[in-house]
Amino acid sequence: NEGTARKYVRSVAWVFEDDGKSPAGMATREYFDLTKASLKNKVGNNQRAAGVKCWRDFWEAHRGGILEKAGDIKLYKVNYKPTHTRMELKNLAMSEPETADEKKL
Repeated sequence: NEGTARKYVRSVAWVFEDDGKSPAGMATREYFDLTKASLKNKVGNNQRAAGVKCWRDFWEAHRGGILEKAGDIKLYKVNYKPTHTRMELKNLAMSEPETADEKKL
C-alpha cells in the first residue's frame, strides 16, 4: 500500500537523522536489533524498527545497483546535521581515554 510505504520511508529518514549511520550500517542485523530495542521505537509503536526492516530488505535487493537520484521529492529529504565537525572529531580522538568511572556512565 502506498501510504504504508511512505511511512516506512519517513521512518528510515528519521532514524538516519537521529543516528547518522551509513546506508550499509543501517542495513545490518545489529542496527535493526538496536533500533528495535530502543525507547523511541517502543514509544513510536515499532515504526522505527519496521522502517529499518524494510530498509534492510531494500538494501539487500539493490546492493551494488545504480539508484535513481531523488531530486527535489520532499518525501526523501533528510535534515541531517553532524553533531561534531571534523576538527572536533580529531580533537576527541586525541583526548585522554575514558576513566573506568566514565565508562560506567
